[in-house]
Amino acid sequence: MIKCASCAFENPDDGKFCTGCGQALVRPPAVPDGPAKFCTECGAKIPADSKFCTACGKGFAPSGAPEAGSTPTGPVAGGAGGAAFAADYLAGLDGRLAAGSFEKIEPPAVLGLDRFLRRKKFELAQIGMVTAVCGVKVLSEPATAAYVKDYSRAVFEFANAKKGFFARNAVQQLLVYPVLIAPAVDAGVAEFLGSHWPKHWMGFEFTVVVSLGTRELLMHRSTPVWQALSHSGFKKQAESLFAI
Repeated sequence: MIKCASCAFENPDDGKFCTGCGQALVRPPAVPDGPAKFCTECGAKIPADSKFCTACGKGFAPSGAPEAGSTPTGPVAGGAGGAAFAADYLAGLDGRLAAGSFEKIEPPAVLGLDRFLRRKKFELAQIGMVTAVCGVKVLSEPATAAYVKDYSRAVFEFANAKKGFFARNAVQQLLVYPVLIAPAVDAGVAEFLGSHWPKHWMGFEFTVVVSLGTRELLMHRSTPVWQALSHSGFKKQAESLFAI
């Protein structure tokens, strides 16, 4: 059975929309066949080689290493270059988002977010109302391309489900910024983001990764021809909101 994130009604496994309230059902990532383990945070079954829980986002360190959440090591570990710098960045981000008329809302527990915000605004470039959602998560381990992809999809799907059935099918566009803040990023992250511009009906998934170690803001920077006007505006806004 699948429990609806909006009303907690239990639905059949093959359902796409909640039979209790009509919201789209958000499915947890499927666990592939093979060796598995259970998350010590939420109890979800996950692949044995997972670095992060696909249900709650808890990080796991390799055998013999300290678990995610303990003091990180590397170029941004400790002192002003580590946790203090991440805290300073979040404080500045809070100020920019508030100035941009984003309002904090209760984050979904299943995504393990540090910030969850929403704004409704008339966008001239989009010729209509745009609901913008920003989901922010701080990692204590380097971000991988696979994790960025799964995280971005999960945040977008949740935001789209919470938008409501009628709003999703009306002329109201949804812009989602899934944001990851990490001490470092794997080599494949920049390449992935360079090609990541998924197509959604009346929705935009604009993924942003902040690398604290290199002071980089990573996102899709090339302009898709089929959405040149939209992408240009979203990119400019992302560079302003998430600047490091």
